This record gives sequence, C-alpha cells and structure tokens, in this order.
Amino acid sequence: SPQAIVVQDLRLRHVALTVQVARGSTNEPEDLPGIAHLAEHAFTRGSRDYPAEDELDAFVGRYGGEYNAQTDAEATTFFLRLPEKALNE
Repeated sequence: SPQAIVVQDLRLRHVALTVQVARGSTNEPEDLPGIAHLAEHAFTRGSRDYPAEDELDAFVGRYGGEYNAQTDAEATTFFLRLPEKALNE
C-alpha cells in the first residue's frame, strides 16, 4: 500500500521529493522484459500539467533543480529537487 513520509525543515531553501515503487526488474513478467525500466522513463515523459515530453526537463532546468530515476532489481525510484521559488509556478 502507498506510504508517504514528510520531513519539513524550514531552514532549507529547497524542496525534494522521492517516489519509490516497490517493483523492479525481478518483478517483470517473462514476456515483458524491461517494462520496469520503461516505466521509469515514462514517469518523466509528460503529465496532465506538463504534457510535452521535455516540459519537466525545461521546468527543472529553468530553476537549477535536478531530477533522476533508476530501476534496480527490487524497486523503481524517481528523485526531484527544486529551489523553493519553483513552488510558486
């Protein structure tokens, strides 16, 4: 079941987010090898608020933030860090 952990430190001047799905390459069906890695890439390729494929990349870059994702044997993880001024957009 989904879980959220929120840590607030008002001394920091940025926001960070990590999303981890407890499914990785060892959970893939035999007929769909690589599907976990595909899901990792799909996570950053458009959404309702940022529909263009490169829109998230442009938004993060405009504020000097960073994001990345990885798939390992047991999990797929996405990470995002932005300065607080990006939250107003």
